Amino acid sequence: DGLASMRQGHERWIEEGKLPGIDDEIHALVSDAHGGAWLGFALADAGHLISTAAGSGGGSWRMERIESPPDPTGASRFLSLATVGTDIRFGSARGIYRLDGSSQRLLPDDRFRQLFDATPQQVLLFREGPAGVWMYTVDNLRGGKSTNLAVASQEGYRWDTSLLQAMTGKSISAIYADPDGVTWFGAYDRLYRHNPATAILPAAPIRALLRMVSTHTRQVSGAGAGSAPATT
Repeated sequence: DGLASMRQGHERWIEEGKLPGIDDEIHALVSDAHGGAWLGFALADAGHLISTAAGSGGGSWRMERIESPPDPTGASRFLSLATVGTDIRFGSARGIYRLDGSSQRLLPDDRFRQLFDATPQQVLLFREGPAGVWMYTVDNLRGGKSTNLAVASQEGYRWDTSLLQAMTGKSISAIYADPDGVTWFGAYDRLYRHNPATAILPAAPIRALLRMVSTHTRQVSGAGAGSAPATT
């Protein structure tokens, strides 16, 4: 566990050693557009790496720990990390949070609030792409797994539920969005590719001739020519 630092020398990479004060298992290492580096820990909380001096050595970095937001229901304190726009965001058991610069506390990002007000969901993974923010979430109450796209609007982000319905219930371990709009989803059974340029053909009606309709007790409800009987 922990984090080690390496820098590129003239002809080879130079190992600088482990950074002090970081003993947690790390699941994510994310950099933002401002040059900041952020850590996501396996169980709870996150960390912000800050450079303290130019030059080599693990001592040239320090970490500020960012605590997971409190939850009265005792939900998971796991935080997922990703950038939205140019800034870091944190996925929690109550939706997407932002870091308040003055208090150094995590506060709800109001742009995403309406997505989670009715149904609290653990955001285990999220990535921004050209069409919006893809999220893999788990319902805190029912345990249902969903992968959906959150699309920006004037009132904030809203769900586009017309996509990826076939992936409902699947566990997702990675999301990668190409600049051209193609998005890749790594699941435990296979790799999925979503191409928005591919036309979705409308479902063709299925015509079938019913020879017989019977119940579970083998009672014949209808047979022969004519319309099929109504079922309940």
